Amino acid sequence: MRILLFSFSFLLLTLSCTSEAIPKKEISVKQEKDTSVLKIKTLSPVRLNSQAKKEVSDWIEYQNLSEFIPNLYKTDTKQALFDSQRILELSQQLKDSIRIEKMDIPSFRARLHVLYNESLRLADMDSIKSITPAEVVLQTKNIVNAYDAINSKINMLVSQEHLEENLKEFDSVLNKQDSTKKDFKPFLKSNKINGKHKIKRINPILKKSRHIRESNKKILEKLKRAKQHERE
Repeated sequence: MRILLFSFSFLLLTLSCTSEAIPKKEISVKQEKDTSVLKIKTLSPVRLNSQAKKEVSDWIEYQNLSEFIPNLYKTDTKQALFDSQRILELSQQLKDSIRIEKMDIPSFRARLHVLYNESLRLADMDSIKSITPAEVVLQTKNIVNAYDAINSKINMLVSQEHLEENLKEFDSVLNKQDSTKKDFKPFLKSNKINGKHKIKRINPILKKSRHIRESNKKILEKLKRAKQHERE
């Protein structure tokens, strides 16, 4: 009888231990789901304007990176880490190959270095086991933001150059008008008082052109100072 009771007690103890082990497995599965791959969605990228696109059309390294970057707009952490070495390679090639003279300035080179450093950080994450998916998401977005900063700078530099050229051309036209201002006599309106001509007003077109010329000079001076600051 004692043997039977002992056997029955042993059986109950075994069943109890088995039932207690089941929740532990469920907790393990739940933790595994918490570290699952996260999807990455970035904001719309900064696009080059039409003039800037023409300017960089022959810059092969920039074109290669621009073709690959969209892979980061909608991806997941696993794929982002898989692509990290390629992004690093392309960003380094871009950094070492500035082919456009107006872009070979410290402020633009700094943006290329930022992109390279962010790409290097993502590539390093691939070998660090303690990195979380959230950190990969953030770093991927940092790369996209660095690329956007490069595009914004390209747009600014190209637009600034075209504006400067247009203002110089317009200023040249106004200078020619000034050199022949005697030819504008027919545009002067006058009233004859006591046998003398009294000028009533100057042609508004001529007056406005002089005002625009002075404004253009101020704008050109600001652009020159800004450009000089960029190169320092």
